[in-house]
Amino acid sequence: MNIKIVFTLILFNCLRNLSAQEKVVAVSGKFMEQNSTLYISKEVQRALFIKTKGHLILPEYGFILMLTEEDAIKYERKHLVIIPSKHGYEFNDSKGKILNLKVCQLTPDNPFVYYIKNDIISSDINKEFFKISTIKDTVEYRQVKGNQHKLTYTKEWIENIDNPKEVVIKTSSRNCGITGKYLREFESKSVFYKKSISHLAKQQLHYVANLFREIDRDNWTKKQWQEWFKNTINTEPKTLKDCNSKNWSKPSYFNNNFRDPAKFNINSSNNQILRIEVNPNYKSYQNKQILAFDLEQGKDFKRKFNPKNIPNGIKAIESNNDHLYLINKYFKWFHYKLNTETDNYDLVSKKDILPPKFTKNKKRPPIDQTYTNLTNMFFTFQTEDTKEIYIVSLKTKNGETTAIKSITELTKRVDIKYDKKNSSIARLNYGSNTSKYFITAFGSHTNYYIIKMNSDLNNISLSKVSSKIQDKFTAIQSSNLIQFINQDDDYYNSGKNPKINIWTYSLDLKKVNEKFIPVNHHYNKYSSIIVKNKNGFGIVSTHRTTYLYQITYREFDNNKKLINEKCVYSNLPIEEIDSTNNLQLEYFKKINSKMYLFFNDGKALRFSEF
Repeated sequence: MNIKIVFTLILFNCLRNLSAQEKVVAVSGKFMEQNSTLYISKEVQRALFIKTKGHLILPEYGFILMLTEEDAIKYERKHLVIIPSKHGYEFNDSKGKILNLKVCQLTPDNPFVYYIKNDIISSDINKEFFKISTIKDTVEYRQVKGNQHKLTYTKEWIENIDNPKEVVIKTSSRNCGITGKYLREFESKSVFYKKSISHLAKQQLHYVANLFREIDRDNWTKKQWQEWFKNTINTEPKTLKDCNSKNWSKPSYFNNNFRDPAKFNINSSNNQILRIEVNPNYKSYQNKQILAFDLEQGKDFKRKFNPKNIPNGIKAIESNNDHLYLINKYFKWFHYKLNTETDNYDLVSKKDILPPKFTKNKKRPPIDQTYTNLTNMFFTFQTEDTKEIYIVSLKTKNGETTAIKSITELTKRVDIKYDKKNSSIARLNYGSNTSKYFITAFGSHTNYYIIKMNSDLNNISLSKVSSKIQDKFTAIQSSNLIQFINQDDDYYNSGKNPKINIWTYSLDLKKVNEKFIPVNHHYNKYSSIIVKNKNGFGIVSTHRTTYLYQITYREFDNNKKLINEKCVYSNLPIEEIDSTNNLQLEYFKKINSKMYLFFNDGKALRFSEF
């Protein structure tokens, strides 16, 4: 959406049986002509199901209401989002007209989220249908036809899920014929047939199960349905107070668009965290090229590169004191120093990392994998013509290239089998950067290998590994072991049992064991960060619960046992989640005894401390 809106949710004409304690307030405004709708989330629909005790026309779209000048001052916002019944058709003639609505708050965490109380909702049938229906009764097909939006009388349908009584369903049949060359004749006649109320109930509850993922529509008994309904309508979804009440998040630093790719690094000398745009074009990012966060003091600083020397295409960064070291996609190394008077990072020196034979072509190969610390920088790339994979090592503080070697050269004394022309680099993440050794993975088809080496690209260890190594694994090196960890499921793959895979190797890459840990949610593996802890590892992940969009931290000891689980952040997503408004994890770091997580919530950059 082009307009910055603090979303307010109102449900119009589809609520009944609500608590008398809810406070009713009045709002006035008119619907906007442009950018006027949004597609509401499943979480909001489920919250409305609770409020209505399972009797509602399920809303699908919201309409943006521009408040009157008086109400804009009163509510300290210019816009609300109205979510009507019947998909908003009743608002077609309302644009440009001032509407006066009486509304109630939806959740404590969203003081700007409201709905309109309505004790009556139109339905094709009424409660009497469930009390007196017999085979003598005739019901129009349209009255009992299942509908994904019409979730009315859920409680009553559950009570009748085993009801063997039959009713007569009336529908119509149309016959057609052709007379002459063009003339079509249609004949319509009434058709009657019998259906049990149990059949009609299961048909309607099918659509309730579409909204709530935990329902087993094929196997649940009436008692299970009743228990689920009772628990659901009495649910009070967890709020942020239940999640991380003391310091769940600092206020948003900036409400600009922070979804463009960025690199993070901790300055080991002062524990400040730097965030640098990957493509820090001066005009586009003049207020946020470089952000420095002093977490202990709760301050942030906006900095920038000297406009004469902006290193676009940044691939990796390291910082110490006032010095910044980085490499970019053009295979150049840069050294900058902070000018504290101007808050500019001024260029000290830069170097070409690779000899001309690798960079003479206009189309340079991309850098695939990076691993850096204050001592060394490693990266990999693959040539376009020969498909040869190269590994490069250089010294962080002076940019001196230590070694450049191909996989062919590194493995010439080992018998390995892979198709070079169809090979690829399996991009690993790293749970820490304290090791002086570099680990990467490569291969083709089912033949993949992990390889480890020192800064001179010597002292090689190699091991064949499953091709699953391509599936977002994180490598964690400790004093005596190397672990490769991934989250083998996510919210969008609910058919599988979610688990964490852990492959353990000795320091010379001899396989020790392979284990997995079952987990209790479908976490999004594409939005997870795995880090090394003192005695194990931790995972921070996003996932969607029935009612909330949440970030959760889980900590495991060296025996792979879950020892801590904590909700870090949660919200009620108003719009359906997509790539523009999801929770996007950026950087996760333990400093002293505290954890810090940077993430994007929509377009806002936030961080949580816990």
